[in-house]
Amino acid sequence: GEATKIGEFPWLALLKYQSEARPFLCGGSLITDRFVLTAAHCTRGPVDLIGVRLGDHNLSTEKDCQLFGGRRTECLPPYEEYGIEDIRPHPNAKQGSISYDIALLKLDRPVRFQTHIKPVCLPIDRTSQDIAYDQDFYISGWGTTEQNEPSDVLLKALVKRQDLNVCRNYYAEAPVTENHICAVSEGAQHTCRGDSGGPVFFLHPFKQTARYVQYGVISFGGAYCGVNKNQPGVFASVLDMLPWITQN
Repeated sequence: GEATKIGEFPWLALLKYQSEARPFLCGGSLITDRFVLTAAHCTRGPVDLIGVRLGDHNLSTEKDCQLFGGRRTECLPPYEEYGIEDIRPHPNAKQGSISYDIALLKLDRPVRFQTHIKPVCLPIDRTSQDIAYDQDFYISGWGTTEQNEPSDVLLKALVKRQDLNVCRNYYAEAPVTENHICAVSEGAQHTCRGDSGGPVFFLHPFKQTARYVQYGVISFGGAYCGVNKNQPGVFASVLDMLPWITQN
C-alpha cells in the first residue's frame, strides 16, 4: 500500500486491545457520532477489546504533521480515544464463520467531528448502490506490511472487484456467499492481518463534490502480505447488512 496524506480518511478507527505488545489489531470506521463499524471476528479476539482510537495517522508520533509544497507544515489536532459502551456483532455472525462478519461498537460518549475525525457515508441511496458494481475500491489500514510488521503510517491500496467465483476458487474451504465482495489489488499490496474490520470504500460523485462511501468491511485476505500477487480479499458487504446497521 502507499502512505495516505494526513487526515485523508478521517473516519478510520483503530481498535484497541488489552495487549502491551500489539494493542492495535483491527481497524474500523466511524459511521455516526456514536458508532464504529468493524468485523465481528475483531470483537472475539483472544484479547479483550477495550477502546477505539480516532483521528490518528502515524502511530509512532505524538503529533501528526506533513510538509505541503516543500514550504508550509500542517499538523492535525491530537488523536482521541474512546471507551466502548456496547459491542453488537451481527446476530447471524457465528464464531469461526466468515458470514455476516460485521459488528457495531457503541462508543462511551458522542464524538465531536473535526477536520481529522469525521464519519464515512453509507450507501443508502439507490445511485450509490448501482454505481458500486463497477467501481475500484480503496482499502485502508495500518495492517501488517510486506515486512510483516504493522505500518506506523496509515496506508491505502486500490482493489478491483472480481466475480465471487474468483474468491470461491481461491479459498476453497471458505463459504463465500452473496453477501461478500471479492476483490483483488493491482500488484501485491493486499489487505493483511492488521486491516481486518477496516473499511472498503469508493469515491461517489455527489452534487459538485465527491464523497467517500463505504461498501464493505475487510473480513479476510491472505494471512501475509504481498506473498501472492493476485491473492483476492474477501469483504463483508455493507449493502446487505444496511437494514441491520440502520436499526441499531
